[in-house]
Amino acid sequence: MDNGLDKNIIFSDYYNPKVVSPNSGAINVFDPVNSENNVAKDYQLTDKDAIVNAATEAAEAIDAALYATTKGETVRYWQKIFGSSFGG
Repeated sequence: MDNGLDKNIIFSDYYNPKVVSPNSGAINVFDPVNSENNVAKDYQLTDKDAIVNAATEAAEAIDAALYATTKGETVRYWQKIFGSSFGG
């Protein structure tokens, strides 16, 4: 299953994406300014699953917050993303 992290993530703000050398890391996210710096080089396959799961949960919480019917309910969803110190 392609979860978006199975492909190289390369930004084109300051360099041509074609200059990036193929990388064999589990996750490849290249620095927007330095094409030689894979900022995710230390992540493993298990980290990829955790990142995808956390992003999915956050997206679901954001969606639920948009449709919450009370401020308290909305704040609880945002706290799932930003932590319990988020007070709204």
